[in-house]
Formats: sequence, structure tokens, C-alpha cells
Amino acid sequence: SNECWILPSLVDPDNSHSYFLTAGGMEHAKTVVNLISHLHPDITYCPVLYPMSCLFLHYMSPEACFNCLQALLASTKFCYFTQTKVKTEATKYVLRDLAKKYAKPAYDLMTRSGESVEVIFGNWTRWIFRDLPFQYLVRIVDSFLLEGYKIFYRISLAIVILFAKGYRNHNSPKTDIVADISKFCTNMSI
Repeated sequence: SNECWILPSLVDPDNSHSYFLTAGGMEHAKTVVNLISHLHPDITYCPVLYPMSCLFLHYMSPEACFNCLQALLASTKFCYFTQTKVKTEATKYVLRDLAKKYAKPAYDLMTRSGESVEVIFGNWTRWIFRDLPFQYLVRIVDSFLLEGYKIFYRISLAIVILFAKGYRNHNSPKTDIVADISKFCTNMSI
């Protein structure tokens, strides 16, 4: 049915990457996310759910993908996903505070950039799920499955630390720092 192709409102349309899935794979991902949305009306916003389902579908059947996501959503050991807009918005402030404490030179660079730090950190999960190369994302998600959401904070801190080192080394004039971080992630080589 055509309804499978419509993503539920809990998905962030700007973070709906299919990671090289075929049309059939994308249909499976959308079906999985629609089922989860139907079964969990309390989940109003979960921007990494769709990209995670697409990533899982590279390695498992749609049924296994659905079961894995259900288990992650039900986990009481770790928080695997933010499930509301408010909780998702709060993560940028958590990352800002972590950067201020653990990545002070990078944080200082961002405060001097002319852009609000909240704007810079506003879409930080896109650095991971949109901008990083696929092979890095696979390894990050492996760690995520063992450690929970906090791994995304660690990766983002590493991104801003590495970005700031490169930014200072090139003595770049002030530019669009949000786009620069995105470009840095896309071109990252480790």
C-alpha cells in the first residue's frame, strides 16, 4: 500500500537517511517505523529511529529489525532513544555543557564563531547520522548498542575537538561554522 511510504510524524524528515537501501529496503524501514509509531503513540519525536532502522536492515530481516528496535525502546538498562521533542531539544544543552567542561578549546571556538552555541549544537545528531561516512556510523552504532545514547555524546565531543584543532590550524576566517562542522564530518578520515 502507498501508506507505507509515508513516514510518521515522530521521524525528523531532515534526518531520514536510508544508507544505500534499495526501494524495497526503504519500504521495509518505513513499515517498521510506522508499526512502532502505531504501537507507541507516546513516542512523539524520535529523530534517530528511522536512520537506525535503515542501518539495521543492512544486517537483518525487517522482523528482526522491528524486534531489535522494540527491545531498545523498552530497555530499562540504558536510554537508547529520545522519544519526545522536548527531550531531543534538551540533548543540545547537554552536549553544550559537556563541551564546555570536556572540550573547552572547541567550546570557546564556537562561542567566538558569531553563531549561537545552541544553534551549532541544535542538530548535532545529524553530524553522526547524516554527515559521517557509513562505515564509521556502523562502528558507532555497535558501541551504541553496548553503551546506549551516551556514545553519541562522546562521538560528538570527539567531532568538535577534532574540528576545532583543524579549524585553528588552518586559521580559517569566520565562516558558517554549522556547515563547516558538517563538511568536516563528511570528509573525516581516521
